[in-house]
Amino acid sequence: MKQLSILFFGEHRPIIFQIIWLLFRLHAGISIAIGAGYSKLSMPEWFTQQVGDIGFTFPSPFFWAWLAVWGEFMGGLLIALGLFTRLAAFQLAFQFFVISFIWYEAPEPITGMYYQQLFFWVFVLITVIGGGKFSLDVFIVKRLNLKKIPIALLATLPVLLSNSLLAQSSSVVNSTASSAISVTFELDMNGIADPVEKETVGIRGNISPLSWEKTYPMTDKDGDGIYSAIITFDSKKDRQLLRYKFVYGSVVWELEQLANRVLALKETPSVVAGKWNVYVPFMENQRLSAAQLREEFDLIKTAYSAIHPGLYRYNSEAEMASNFKDLEAFLQQDRTLSEVYTAYSRFLAKIACGHTYCNFYNQPDEVEFPLFQQANRVPFTFRLLERRMIVTHDLSENPRLEGTEILRINDIPVSTILDSLVLFVKADGGNDAKRWYDLQVTGLGSYEWFDVYFSLLFDIQPNAMLEVQAKDLKTGGIFNTSVAAMTVQARKAMLTGRYPELKTAEPWQFFLIDEQTAMLKLTTFTTWNFTMDWKGFLENAARELKQKQIKNLIIDIRGNEGGADEALGYLAKHFIPAKIVKKGAHRWLRYKKIPDALRSYLSTWDDSFFDLENHVVPAAQGYYRRKTDDPENTVLSSGKNAFQGQVYLITDSGNSSLTFLMAQLLKENDAAMLVGQPTGGNRKGINGGMIFFLNLPYSRIEMDIPVFATFPLTDQPDEGITPHILVKPHVEDILQGKDTELEVIKQRIKQGR
Repeated sequence: MKQLSILFFGEHRPIIFQIIWLLFRLHAGISIAIGAGYSKLSMPEWFTQQVGDIGFTFPSPFFWAWLAVWGEFMGGLLIALGLFTRLAAFQLAFQFFVISFIWYEAPEPITGMYYQQLFFWVFVLITVIGGGKFSLDVFIVKRLNLKKIPIALLATLPVLLSNSLLAQSSSVVNSTASSAISVTFELDMNGIADPVEKETVGIRGNISPLSWEKTYPMTDKDGDGIYSAIITFDSKKDRQLLRYKFVYGSVVWELEQLANRVLALKETPSVVAGKWNVYVPFMENQRLSAAQLREEFDLIKTAYSAIHPGLYRYNSEAEMASNFKDLEAFLQQDRTLSEVYTAYSRFLAKIACGHTYCNFYNQPDEVEFPLFQQANRVPFTFRLLERRMIVTHDLSENPRLEGTEILRINDIPVSTILDSLVLFVKADGGNDAKRWYDLQVTGLGSYEWFDVYFSLLFDIQPNAMLEVQAKDLKTGGIFNTSVAAMTVQARKAMLTGRYPELKTAEPWQFFLIDEQTAMLKLTTFTTWNFTMDWKGFLENAARELKQKQIKNLIIDIRGNEGGADEALGYLAKHFIPAKIVKKGAHRWLRYKKIPDALRSYLSTWDDSFFDLENHVVPAAQGYYRRKTDDPENTVLSSGKNAFQGQVYLITDSGNSSLTFLMAQLLKENDAAMLVGQPTGGNRKGINGGMIFFLNLPYSRIEMDIPVFATFPLTDQPDEGITPHILVKPHVEDILQGKDTELEVIKQRIKQGR
């Protein structure tokens, strides 16, 4: 029995091993019990569906999901306690074997699903070694002399698991037989300029039998230029979304630098026809049902009502109820993806929050590709001055539009187009200057508001010819021309190719204008995306200012929407000579704990924000505040070791969030002379500080929900920050490439003011 005891419990191993093994067992057990099991004890629908998709359907997916959840929760606790350790570890090893090697279509033993595979081997190891000296197993065997109980339990384990394996195997076999889906892919290769060898045409994708590394061949048996292949998929594998592209040669990809084609295997037709480099959105052919949209509506209403802190900041409860009602009414019938995205965008814009929208940057391929990456963008860039569309760069094949005012597009007055689009642009409160600013097209952004909603609202098809009426601002003559729509990527490549001065290597620049004046241009504060050492960059700039005894510093934040708070603190430390005091404000949120029904649809970068019950206290008007938040004034920077000359800050309506705060702080503390146009943001308060991402289950659209609302202690006007020197750009300045704001500052310095 002593040898058997050592084999099963290993209590005679060295004491240092026993201590380390105890800590290892505690960590593995508690982490799986709390992190995996406890979070699913409410049996969320998504997990039951996931279990069913793997093939565990007899007697029901719920039965197997229930076993898995309690197996994780109780199994983890048993491992932590060292009670029936091997039994608990063995069943968890089995679970993670299923997750690692059955759930995913083509698992890779080394690099694929490494997190889950690591836990699989952890529980295999615990199964082999057992609980160790510091476990209840040893206590039972040694102290209570119940030697046969754990051994008997362990002996029954293979029988129990073999029965479950047989049931599951039978379920998998039966479900696989019924879930095989055959799809005929057809590809029209007619009109391809490059010579194509027939035997090299094929398809690659993410679900077996397709892969991204090897081409699945397609054939053209009758020589009509239409290639085809019949491919059989198991729809019970993966997440039912096939991502794929057509290829030929070794290897030429279609839709280069664009997102993948996407198909929902459960809903796909038996024949999927495509044309090389032309994408037809799968959701446009497979409309979202009214039942699916009603479910998404309930999710949206629940999430925004529970979380959004500014829902009633610029809307009364009656107005918000009406907004919900309008959206619900629109979703009472089947809709296309573009219709749904447009409706959701209009609803969110009514909240009047600068951090609330269907975030362009967070959409999955199946939304981004059809809505954002089609060749239906205008082939020019423009500024908006008093709602006039002034072309700054014409990138069409026969450029005639640069320096003109666009009057009509497809016989629709520009004023009508702009009045329609501005209703979809996010901004804080009634600060419409930010909305109009964002409707401009710079050509340098990956996503631009005009691009997205002009094509959606006015049905601009890919590769369409746009009929444009323009006015020559030099001669006053009016003329008509046709221009071909293009993709965002093609327009950006054309823009930076024709105008290389627009292509900057870094988002920040520092240079001397003359012996007395330096310029610091900061296009964004999203420092988490930087490749440059931004702190070192600022330190070097501050050092150069001091060494060269520069008297005037111009900080240009035009077009900068904000980003990391740390960037503002670093700027103040090095470049702002005055003491910066941030006035007290309420920083409130709506919830203590995210409802369980929402958790599986939400994500964020800090999971601690899902449960704040121990970190918040009640505030006024039904809000909560964090215990650590203090509404009193706070000193952000002393100004003692900073640049000691005159600071000018150039602002415009693109400034919001952090740059709104920067303009506000520098003006309130008399720390800089503000020059330019009023900022975005809003003095009545803005939302942000933390964002939840709501991922909708059927349309797969992502929406942003801010967590915190920052409200001033006293009521403020519904507007941005007005600069000390208000500069109004003129059409003539744009045509001449004149930087009006910079010229005003230079003239002021020259006059010694």
